[in-house]
Amino acid sequence: IIRNGENISPKEIEDLLFGHADIAEIAIVGIHDPRTGERAVAVIVPVADATPDVAALAACLGQFGVAKFKYPEAVALWPALPKNDAGKVLKNVIRERLTAAARDRVLIFDGAFGTQIQNRKLTEADYAGDLGLAADQKGNNDILALTRPDVLSDITRAYFEAGSDIVST
Repeated sequence: IIRNGENISPKEIEDLLFGHADIAEIAIVGIHDPRTGERAVAVIVPVADATPDVAALAACLGQFGVAKFKYPEAVALWPALPKNDAGKVLKNVIRERLTAAARDRVLIFDGAFGTQIQNRKLTEADYAGDLGLAADQKGNNDILALTRPDVLSDITRAYFEAGSDIVST
């Protein structure tokens, strides 16, 4: 995957995320983006009723010290990954399906997460959590991946329940 001129190894990111508690299987593919070249999309078969989202993946990758430009920008939850007879994931089929969906449907890559977060009327304590930070954090939506991942998961779940194929913060 090449995004903004930077190479991203899908295998590196897949190997790190495979241990995430909410992920049964994962494949990361690049899909065309006119602005950045490609977008990294994590296609995930979730464990049970889990809804791993971009924020959860970012929090996991952050623990490993992965550069932020390598983080997947979008998540698609699928019941199964396409595989050949030998069990190899068919990334070309995944890319074709995502591309076809983009031709046939409206895919929301940047939903109104900020608005959804504002509608929850979170307090400074919600944003800061127990991190012990000196500066006020209210309005710092990025920190919610650490302090209130439940909020981001609820919003992501709502997008999927509304019929979204791909969700990105």
